[in-house]
Amino acid sequence: MNNASQKDDIPKERKASVPSSSQTLRMIAERAGCAVSTVSRVINGKRKNFSVRPELEERILLLVREFGYRPNPFLQSMRTRETRIIAIFDPIVGFSDFQQRAKSGFLDKIKEAGYLAVGIYVQLYHVHDYTVPFPVIGSLLFDVSDLSFLEFFEKKAIPYVVLNGLCRENGDSVQVDEAASAHLLLDLLVEKGHRHIVYYGAHRDAQTIGQHYSGLSREQFFCEELAARGLPLPDRDGNALKQAVSFLKHHVLKRKATAVVCYDHVRAEKILHAAWTMGIRIPEQLSVLSFDDHGAMTRTIPPITACKIDGYDLGVAAAKLLLQRIGAREEVCSNIKKIAPLLVLRESVASLSTDNDS
Repeated sequence: MNNASQKDDIPKERKASVPSSSQTLRMIAERAGCAVSTVSRVINGKRKNFSVRPELEERILLLVREFGYRPNPFLQSMRTRETRIIAIFDPIVGFSDFQQRAKSGFLDKIKEAGYLAVGIYVQLYHVHDYTVPFPVIGSLLFDVSDLSFLEFFEKKAIPYVVLNGLCRENGDSVQVDEAASAHLLLDLLVEKGHRHIVYYGAHRDAQTIGQHYSGLSREQFFCEELAARGLPLPDRDGNALKQAVSFLKHHVLKRKATAVVCYDHVRAEKILHAAWTMGIRIPEQLSVLSFDDHGAMTRTIPPITACKIDGYDLGVAAAKLLLQRIGAREEVCSNIKKIAPLLVLRESVASLSTDNDS
């Protein structure tokens, strides 16, 4: 039986059993004994140049609940140019567990405030994807590292917040406090006697549009922490090595580094694997730490010490910033909120004896 025959077999009663929005409004108006326009104004909270008897308003709202009627927020936006819709620009690829937690925190907070979210899928580094075909009151973006991506929002004066990225004049951003992360990592290593500490970034996208801003800031703060403690900076030739095996040969076997701080969990896992293939024992011969945490870090051998932050907290903070900007009665300055991490101690770091200090 083809689809057309199946449709013809559906009883007429079933076809007509689900009324349209306009039909529902008419039925509510008939039951309430008033005009459709009165029902529409009550539902949408329109009070300008309009009043309604309290008993009629109560009757309408009871009928709205009885019929299970909900106004379409997209149609409302197109008709009135007023909206409570917030656009969330989800990257098509690379959407991590951290971002998902952040999105959950953001959604919970804006829904609590009575706003509606709609997802828009974008190529992270494709500026033309950052547009909206309907009115929105604000936007959430992820991982913006190139300020040209924000040109659309700046020109349209759409309030926005960037999660774990950069912002311009008309927006705010919430970022991990990378300086605090570097301080925690170096404090631990110095406390355990390490003096020759190196950084493994291995950014193949260095100096390109695809490089996240933290690719520069984490190494910068790492070097600043070394300098503040009077410790030697890693040599530039060694830092340019991207392959983990070559990196360890240069810094550990040749230069006798005792600890390596990695840009993220991916690099930390590469260092662990390379050390295993080279017979370098972790943490006995080399301590390994990471600037960020990931579920896999608890399953490596040994589990890796890292800086941890709950993405949910970043999402809530992002929502608060955006709601403040939306509700502001006058122009507000751009704001960058830093969220401090916690250091999660695991078995990848060992203390050095005085005899081993360099």
